[in-house]
Amino acid sequence: MNDDSFTSAPQLKRDPLGSFSTIVDTAPLSPIATALLAELRGWASTLPPSSVIIREHLHAGYGGLLFELRPSLPDTMGVSIGVGSSSDIDVFWGDGYRLEDWKPQEGDVLRLCKAIRAGEVVEETWKVGGLVLEKRCYIGRDRQLGSGSGLLPTWLRRLARRSERTFRPWGEAA
Repeated sequence: MNDDSFTSAPQLKRDPLGSFSTIVDTAPLSPIATALLAELRGWASTLPPSSVIIREHLHAGYGGLLFELRPSLPDTMGVSIGVGSSSDIDVFWGDGYRLEDWKPQEGDVLRLCKAIRAGEVVEETWKVGGLVLEKRCYIGRDRQLGSGSGLLPTWLRRLARRSERTFRPWGEAA
C-alpha cells in the first residue's frame, strides 16, 4: 500500500533479555496510531525492566498492532493498547475488560496506562450465593473509565452481595 496517509510501525528493540519483542512484520498505521505508539514506547522505555514485560506484535485476528504491558508481580493489572489503520484505539485489560473504538483526546491513553501502573484499578463483583450477576472494572481514582457486564436492576442489586478487588501498583512488593 503506497498511501501517504499511512506509515509503517518501526521495529522496536530493547535489551537482550527481551523486555521488548521485535516486530517481525509491519502494518500500515494511521498517523494518530503512529504518534500514540511513539508516545507509549517513550513512556515504556522509562519503566524499570524488571517491573514489566513489554511486547508489540501484529495480531492477524485483531487486524492491527497490540502494545502489551504485563507487570511482573502478582495482584497487578496489565493492559494492551490496540492500534491500526483507523484513528480508533482499543484498550484491553484484566479479565476480558475492553474499550473498543475509542477516540481519546491527546494524553488520555498515557493517563490510562499510568493509572493502571499506579494501581488505580478496582474490580467490583455482585453475587447472589456463588452466582456472579455483575462484574465490572474501573480505572482511575474517580473511576473515570469502566467496562464489564451490564448493570443490574436496583431491585436485584439489593439482593446481591458486593465485593471489591483492588490491584497493587507495578513494582510494589507485597
